Amino acid sequence: MRRKKKDLRRDQFVDTIEKVLKWGLSHRDRAITIVVGIIAAVVIGYSLLTPKENFNPQAELILFQGKELIGMGKFDEAEQLLRYLVQNFGTTSSGARGHYYLGIICSATGRYNDAIKEFDLFLSSIKKSYFLRPSAYIGRGSAREMIGDLEGAYEDYKKAAESNTPVSPIARLQMGRVAGALGRYEEAKEILQKLSEENKGTVIGDDALLFLGYLEAKLPSD
Repeated sequence: MRRKKKDLRRDQFVDTIEKVLKWGLSHRDRAITIVVGIIAAVVIGYSLLTPKENFNPQAELILFQGKELIGMGKFDEAEQLLRYLVQNFGTTSSGARGHYYLGIICSATGRYNDAIKEFDLFLSSIKKSYFLRPSAYIGRGSAREMIGDLEGAYEDYKKAAESNTPVSPIARLQMGRVAGALGRYEEAKEILQKLSEENKGTVIGDDALLFLGYLEAKLPSD
């Protein structure tokens, strides 16, 4: 049976996620490093998979240029372009998505409160998006985590985990880790154990086992 082109593109997207994780999860100095790496994969994959609704050619071109600049690490130039986009084409789909990428930039440059605001604007504007909505929850959760709002971060990771998308395992990993940080050790252990069993031999599965090891080291001995 021949596979649909859409299915093949989604497989390529998942493969991109996996490759980025191999880099991101090896740099655990800050949680945001992982998330920015994940979102970088979404930047690549989303443009291949999403049909254009409320399409405006000029706005879409500006959004494309902004994403390209993000990919090159030129955050100042990208932000200037995306600010123009959301101010002048805010009613278009491209303008609404601009807030998502502004959230990425703010997170990557340490402006976590601004990142939360941008992800809020995106989530309130785009009610349906297979990849970007759960990814925005992960991005907002990470920003909340960085300002110490662990409960808020947990809830965002939970929403992303329930999305049944390729980023769901990533969100479950973060959810389990934060549950442990909140002192909910049994819940964290259950999440991470199940995740490791369901993803044996993968980056996600291996990292779930690693976090389980950290968790068990914190548990009081009998």
